[in-house]
Amino acid sequence: MNVIRVIVFLTYSGSLKSWKDNGILHRELLIYKRLQNYNVQVTFLSYGCKSEVDIAKNNGLFSVIYNKYHLPLYIYVLLLPILHYKTFTKAD
Repeated sequence: MNVIRVIVFLTYSGSLKSWKDNGILHRELLIYKRLQNYNVQVTFLSYGCKSEVDIAKNNGLFSVIYNKYHLPLYIYVLLLPILHYKTFTKAD
């Protein structure tokens, strides 16, 4: 069975950290964890910082891409297609 690669875009300015701080991280991630059983590889696109990687790892997640360039949010959003081109082209 082939792997299906999906990118989940968090809401503008959203992050896994904000989900964690609001107590909804477990609930929000539950469906994506279940999809792993069906060969679905999920990558989260977060507007947060490097702490997103640790949160993802600590919660048995797949991968996360984030604003590792520390760009202002409006610039990061404009440059997303360029900055994460390789990840986007691998997605189904």
